Amino acid sequence: MDEEPRTSEWRSVPFPADPRSSPSLGLGPVPYSGSILLLGMLAVLLLDLTAYGAAILLPEEGFRILEPDLLRGVLCLLRNHPLACAILVSGTSLSWILFGVPLSRAAIVRITRDRDISARQALSFGLEVQKDTRSYPLIVVGVSLFLAATLGLLGLLGHVPWMGSVLLGMLFPVALVAALVLVVLALTAVLGLGLGSAILASENIPGLEALSRAIAYLFSRPLQFLFLHTVVIGFAWVLQALGAMVIDISLEGLGLFLRGPTLDTVLAIAREGRPGVAAASFPEWTGGVILHLYRLIGLWASAGAAVAFYMSGTAAAYVRLRSEIDGIPESDLTDTRGIEE
Repeated sequence: MDEEPRTSEWRSVPFPADPRSSPSLGLGPVPYSGSILLLGMLAVLLLDLTAYGAAILLPEEGFRILEPDLLRGVLCLLRNHPLACAILVSGTSLSWILFGVPLSRAAIVRITRDRDISARQALSFGLEVQKDTRSYPLIVVGVSLFLAATLGLLGLLGHVPWMGSVLLGMLFPVALVAALVLVVLALTAVLGLGLGSAILASENIPGLEALSRAIAYLFSRPLQFLFLHTVVIGFAWVLQALGAMVIDISLEGLGLFLRGPTLDTVLAIAREGRPGVAAASFPEWTGGVILHLYRLIGLWASAGAAVAFYMSGTAAAYVRLRSEIDGIPESDLTDTRGIEE
């Protein structure tokens, strides 16, 4: 009896063969396209507008309050400038809701279907899953606020006459558990930001289940995830740094043979948005403003490229982790809405 010829449909077989025994440190190809870059630039534009709005409410030192110690700086921002902090959190969440999931959707489709979708198709999908996308950050923020309020109420028990100190000691394990959950949520919100959007972009599941799955992937293989996450952030930072370097080199090149007031005005306005030592005339001010606008556009484009690469790289990391932990083929796409088979 003749044997049937074997086929080599490798994409239908989970990789690796034993997904629970051999974790891989390779990230695989990171998808990139014009629509992904455009969505990244739109996300950065909304983040910039949010940062400018919050900076208006801050004192002269602005966001330098975060530089010495990030954790203490965030707490100081929360305590002394709650409105600015609320604007930052709301703007970041809104940018993730509007553009994070569409970005991950474009990357996931490129990985699993080896095809590109337009930014309009990605945004349309994002609108379809708005309910689940909104619930994801709302759950994180809501649970975090509840736990923070719980810790504050436990602290108020210290004012109870006679028994306050005893109650604080007895209920301290509750404070430890609340703090542990807060740390887990914070790590998931920061490190798992792209992971959550990738899950929502590929699986037709509600926001709470997406959050629990993100926590499971994050802590089931923390070293592997941290390695992949570090690689993605590193390359995204390189993209941002290269863009800023190109802009700085171009301005320095213009200033090689400039001397006197032109150097102090035009290039000073181009770099910082204001004149240097000498007062600017109308032509010098106009030229400096035009150069400054080009500089802002260049920085915006490089930041958008970095954000697009981060979200695409995190989506590639999610596909790899899903394959190795759950044994799901890398070509599998559960949610096929808007994708013509």
